[in-house]
Amino acid sequence: MMVVFDSNMLLLLIRPDAGVPKDAKGNPISHAKERIDGLVEQLARDKTKIVIPTPVLAEVLVRSTPEARAEYVERFRRSAAFRIEPFDERAAIEVAAMERKAHDAGDKKGGSEQTWAKVKYDRQIVGTAKVMGAPVIYTDDGNLAKCAFANGLRTIGLGSVEIPSASAQMPLFPGKRAIDLSDAEV
Repeated sequence: MMVVFDSNMLLLLIRPDAGVPKDAKGNPISHAKERIDGLVEQLARDKTKIVIPTPVLAEVLVRSTPEARAEYVERFRRSAAFRIEPFDERAAIEVAAMERKAHDAGDKKGGSEQTWAKVKYDRQIVGTAKVMGAPVIYTDDGNLAKCAFANGLRTIGLGSVEIPSASAQMPLFPGKRAIDLSDAEV
């Protein structure tokens, strides 16, 4: 099985200082770092691949140094938990179908209030998820979630991810995470 992480989920994983997503009431999601770490560890144990569409990768790496970009990509490639997937011909065909459907309905943005550039990014992520057979996208982005749902995919927000029981209490002997991507230079 495969799932997709959007930019905010991936960014939270590698740069926890980058900001915490907010819940429906506008409050920061509690234990965000612990939730994302626990989710990655659980998905790895379940042998569920985390797909990183290349548009997501680009968005996450944009503020990194060239050295950090290379290091992050190499770490993702070496990790059995992750799979970087390009926006390829098959995904382009999926996006073309999405755009045609929206145009035929009279709204090229498909109901989104975001910029046209953001709508296209969201469609590229959804198109990549569809061709990879990933039924779930982890995201707290309402517009991406709406696009995913309109195209038969499910989304899960970080607030719905359980806080690992080990993280709910202060550990006696803090250790390294099972998958550590946080110490690259940015």
